[in-house]
Amino acid sequence: MTVDKIDYRAVLAELTSIWRSHSSERSIEVRSDLGRPTTPVLIRGLAAHAVECGQAILVLYKNSLPLPAVPIVRTLMEDAMTAGWLLVDEDAWRSFVSEAAQKKRTALREVLEMDPDNTPAAERMAESQQLLDDLGMPSNNKIQQRFRALEGGERLYLMYRAASALSHAESTVVDLYTEVDPRSPVGVVWRDHAAHTNASAWIAVAATHLLFALIAWDSCRLERPDQDRLESIATKLGVRADFVKRTSL
Repeated sequence: MTVDKIDYRAVLAELTSIWRSHSSERSIEVRSDLGRPTTPVLIRGLAAHAVECGQAILVLYKNSLPLPAVPIVRTLMEDAMTAGWLLVDEDAWRSFVSEAAQKKRTALREVLEMDPDNTPAAERMAESQQLLDDLGMPSNNKIQQRFRALEGGERLYLMYRAASALSHAESTVVDLYTEVDPRSPVGVVWRDHAAHTNASAWIAVAATHLLFALIAWDSCRLERPDQDRLESIATKLGVRADFVKRTSL
């Protein structure tokens, strides 16, 4: 993938336009062989979030703020790869839903520790517990496992790790806003803007993963209305236009 020869902002805009062309749809036919009717609902929601993340990334790049865009790129990657995982693993929906119930139960337990008489919280906690009883505790649900469930996912996970390093309050971020200067009393001088030399690479990652998210959703649809356009973009970017379950982990 030659980052310098492709206008990835235009790719993000084109993918958003493809998504928006279906904005008036309220009911569609989806495949019946995806394990559960829940699966297309989950994938569609993740794709919708990925599209809005892509729009936010464009706004930040337009305003010369590529570094603050990286955490959003990271989120977009999570959306896309989780959608792919849900698509290829017919049992993934169970772990996805039960993880949400587990997190909700934990949060409600903390609320009840502070306020034992909070009846609505107790009722919602009971509902979450019932869902966990029905579905079981989540398994194989860490983000690394979602990436690794897909062919080529390990390489993409390395990109995700790199995005994570630029998404948290750590020294990696601080270093981008400072420059070593022995003449300074503190040994450094401040930068007005981050020394972010990989801005073109990160918008390429964003565009590629938004494409993946839209491919996952289109793959859920019975008639695959956007298949040709998405495959054409995949060819231009030099990436595959489908998700394949990894056979050995």
